[in-house]
Amino acid sequence: MAKAKKNIYSPLQLRFLSETKGLEITGVTIDAVCKLVGHAEHGSYGGTGFLIHPRVVLTAGHIVAPISGYASSIDIVPGLYQNIAPFGKASSSNLWAPSNFLKNGTRNIDVGVIILPQSDIKIAPFSLSSANRNIDNYSFCGYVADRVTGDEFETREQVIRHGLSLNNSGTGSFLQFKSTMRGGQSGGPYFVERENERFCYAIHVSQQQGVSYGIKVNDKLIDKIGAIIDSLDN
Repeated sequence: MAKAKKNIYSPLQLRFLSETKGLEITGVTIDAVCKLVGHAEHGSYGGTGFLIHPRVVLTAGHIVAPISGYASSIDIVPGLYQNIAPFGKASSSNLWAPSNFLKNGTRNIDVGVIILPQSDIKIAPFSLSSANRNIDNYSFCGYVADRVTGDEFETREQVIRHGLSLNNSGTGSFLQFKSTMRGGQSGGPYFVERENERFCYAIHVSQQQGVSYGIKVNDKLIDKIGAIIDSLDN
């Protein structure tokens, strides 16, 4: 009996299938999306972040400050694919989150920044945009991090989703999507691709009852990020 052929799809075919059938896709890695492993008093944990500058990773606030204050350090691996780190690995304890998030865990400012040591990584970063009107479909990218035992995590490749539509009006502090994310994907970008550039509109922070929530990128956040980047470039 002839063996059944395994379906093998090109990146373009995978993109089409995901957009039209709502499938999760793997095997198509976005270099600027980073696997994160944080280290804190309570142990280690997984997350996702993404480069917006060669030395700046944007993520969720609860990734840089998981319980009571900042993590002791966070490992950053851009474009990790099947345990291969094509751009190497960095570690940083230079972290930032809004003061009100650090004090009160304020949910609608659950954003965080990791500042890397000197870096000459040649990766096209994400751009940030607060103009989310008239967008029908978003994409998302994040790493799944499942605890195996103790502080050990199973490393998986990126999961990318296309064709996500809003589940709310897009006003307020959150963009909501009728989609279920998984552990380790907090801090991943909701984005749109235009003319070979990726624009991030929200950062994944939570989910409940089949709805995923992303903190919206707003002008205040863009200004803060701009100030951080300016301080690095000076």
